[in-house]
Amino acid sequence: MNSSSSTPGILYLHDPQESYEGAMRSGSGRARLLEAACAARGLPFLCPDLRAVPHLSQSEVVLRLLDRRVAAFAIVERAAAPVLAEALARWRRRHPGAPSPVVAVALCAPGLGVRPPEALGVPVGVVHGPGIWDQAVSFFSEASGQELWRPRAPRLTFGALALSELRDRSDTAAEAADVLRSAYGSASHPRETHLRRLTTSSGLLVWAREGGRLVGCSQVRGDGKWGACGALPAYRGLGIGLRLARLAQRRFPGQFVEVGRDTSHAVRLVLGCGFRPVRDERTVRSVVRSSVGREIGVVGVDELGVVYRRLREGGGDTGPLRLYVAGRPRRWAGAAGDQQAEATAATSGNALPAR
Repeated sequence: MNSSSSTPGILYLHDPQESYEGAMRSGSGRARLLEAACAARGLPFLCPDLRAVPHLSQSEVVLRLLDRRVAAFAIVERAAAPVLAEALARWRRRHPGAPSPVVAVALCAPGLGVRPPEALGVPVGVVHGPGIWDQAVSFFSEASGQELWRPRAPRLTFGALALSELRDRSDTAAEAADVLRSAYGSASHPRETHLRRLTTSSGLLVWAREGGRLVGCSQVRGDGKWGACGALPAYRGLGIGLRLARLAQRRFPGQFVEVGRDTSHAVRLVLGCGFRPVRDERTVRSVVRSSVGREIGVVGVDELGVVYRRLREGGGDTGPLRLYVAGRPRRWAGAAGDQQAEATAATSGNALPAR
């Protein structure tokens, strides 16, 4: 399979007054319908939680999702159009002369007669009523002059497995460790570290397979801490990491993750699947102390929240980090979290089949 690093992505901006949970609600949320359409075509689907961040930070969140290497097509609720306009304006100031990272915008409006905002500076089409996806596809293809929307995704299946089951499935644990080692390359922990974390922790393994082959996975610890997440290099650009994160959120809400401040790809991943940065220093200190048993050294606070450093598990400085949370955070109690994670995986109906 060829790498699809140039695969275009869909950026969906819901109404900033609507909760992320409402936008993604199963069966009724427009975001879920668009996500399913993207998944069928192997298109990354980015949907940040706009309501959870202050107004002045919303355009910064969107700006962090834009990537000059990969084209993006935006489907935007009418009330979110100013957020995208400000993000694009900031992009142009930071990257003078560079082409817009957004090729075209489909503006969702309740009816015709809506004038698209000129400030976006890219082709804008108004879509309304039922069939938003088909209308957007038609407009995007016309605006880009390319047929981008033919189904081309591999036949992937996704599921979740309690980590306690990996202790009796050494082949599956080894597969997962190999995927993560391959995904992170030279930046990876040793294979033995991945194996130890997969087989001695409580929580979930969320996975993606093509046929019988594991091609992507991520670990969520029993306390909700989201760990290593990756896909085999040949499967990058298909939004697998985004889908793994959303699956984990649905199976096990109240997650959190530490992300390097300057790791742009990881920041896009966590923001694109609804994680939000934490701006309260006391909360960050409490979560990190409870989760990893470390004290933090605060570097500062900016539009995306608290920036801090701490020591790694084996010693050494982590570099600047941010804490992101998804869902409604639970009390950060390990034992209760372990029990919830194991019970959730056991009742999800999506555990890996015996091999």
